[in-house]
Amino acid sequence: MASATTDVFAGRVLRLAQKLRQADKMVYFRPLCFTEYVLMVPKGNPAQINSIADLGRPGVKLVLAPEASPSGGDAALALLAKASIKEAALKNTVLKGSCVQMVLQEMINGAGDVSITERRLAHLPTFTGKVEILEIPAEFQPPPPLTFTIGVMKSASNRKLADDFVDFICSKEGQNYFMRQGFISAYSEKGLEMTEKLGVKDV
Repeated sequence: MASATTDVFAGRVLRLAQKLRQADKMVYFRPLCFTEYVLMVPKGNPAQINSIADLGRPGVKLVLAPEASPSGGDAALALLAKASIKEAALKNTVLKGSCVQMVLQEMINGAGDVSITERRLAHLPTFTGKVEILEIPAEFQPPPPLTFTIGVMKSASNRKLADDFVDFICSKEGQNYFMRQGFISAYSEKGLEMTEKLGVKDV
C-alpha cells in the first residue's frame, strides 16, 4: 500500500535504495548480501553438463523462465548473451515458463537437463538434495539485480532499535543466516569485491 511505512527496509535492486535516499525517505543504507547465478542440473547430472558452453551443445535440453520477473528471466538471457551462446542455447530450450521454481520442478521431473537460476534456490526445501550446482564464471554473471541492501527509514518510530537491527543483520552472526541459504555475505571477501565492483555505496 502506498501509505504503508516501515522502520527498516531491505530490498533488491541498488537503485531503489539510492532513490529512497535521494527522496529523503531513508536515513542510510548498507550492503546486505548478494545473489549469483549458477547452472542447476538434476541430481546425478544425467546429461553430463560441465560448463555454460554446454548449453549450446546439440541434444542438450535447456529449461528457462523468460516470462518470470527480471531476476529470473531477463538475467538468464543476459547471461547467455554475455557468454556468446544465446542463439544456440535458445534453440535448445525445450521449456519456457513464467515461474523459475515451476520450471526447475519440471526439470527435476525429467523435462530438461539444465537451467540457469540463482544459487539460493537450491537451498529451498523443494529442491534440496534433488539438484546439483555448476559454477558460472564471474565474467558471465548478468548485470544487477545482484544486490540486496538494508537501510533505516526516516519513518522509523524507534531509531535506536532500527539501528541495532541493521547492525545485527550486518554482523557475522546475522550474515551467517544468509550464507546458509545460498547468498553471498556482503562482508565476505567475495562480497567486499562485489560491493566495490557494483558500486554499492550510500549516496
